[in-house]
Amino acid sequence: MHANTTNTGYLNVANRTVNVGSCTIGGNAAPEVYYSGYLDHLSVTMRVKTACEILQDATLVVYYPFENSIIDQGPNFIMGTLSNSGTTYVSGYVGSYALQLSTTGAYFQVPSLTGLGTSNQGFSIALWVKPSAISGPLVHVSSTTTGYGSWCVPFLGFSSSGQIVANIRTSSGTIVSATGPVLQTTPFWTHIVQTWSTINGLRLYVNGYSYVNITSATSYAASGVQNYLTLGTALNGAACAAGSIQSSGQYLGAIDDFRLYSRELSASEVCQLVSV
Repeated sequence: MHANTTNTGYLNVANRTVNVGSCTIGGNAAPEVYYSGYLDHLSVTMRVKTACEILQDATLVVYYPFENSIIDQGPNFIMGTLSNSGTTYVSGYVGSYALQLSTTGAYFQVPSLTGLGTSNQGFSIALWVKPSAISGPLVHVSSTTTGYGSWCVPFLGFSSSGQIVANIRTSSGTIVSATGPVLQTTPFWTHIVQTWSTINGLRLYVNGYSYVNITSATSYAASGVQNYLTLGTALNGAACAAGSIQSSGQYLGAIDDFRLYSRELSASEVCQLVSV
């Protein structure tokens, strides 16, 4: 939702007080009117942002380039957590570095994901991977930090035959899987994108190619709470409903340029991520 207007004069803000959450309507003597609700990440940019930049601010949930760091470079500054062992940084595909998961139990986890806990909220997950071993969950989502609980599903992972698989949990409670190809291992990098929306259903992209599109998967039954997203393993969630993904096991290899959006990316936007 957006609106705009045109004014040919100058914005007079010199030596003025800016109130956030309250204002007077009807002159200085009028009573203040207050905003009721939440505010977060207020920022002021000293230039006009483009429509693409505004869309990025509104829908990019987290962005981890893993440039020798786990700092979120997206607009929400969500701090992730690395396991105590088995994680290092290696040469990346995008930029200088990537995150390497080297041993069983190695993982990276993102907390406080409200959108993924909201039913029928569109989303997109994008990342580069260079696997040394193809096994188990790659992206696991759960209602608890342990990977298990009342709600848990591996969204991306590998089948018993090594194929990349994308999952969605529908309103009927079943897991619908979109199955792609067997990925090449080291030294090859592969770009993976999973998207979902009520309009287009579940889509799986591999290196920019729309490999699978399941248009019947037009509902998403979420946890109803803030979720945790874990890269590399399901932690204690081996018993979670996993569809075609091996619920146990460990992804071993590099991960780079991980992004989560609160909307479905278009095919052209996926291509732009592949071409960076």
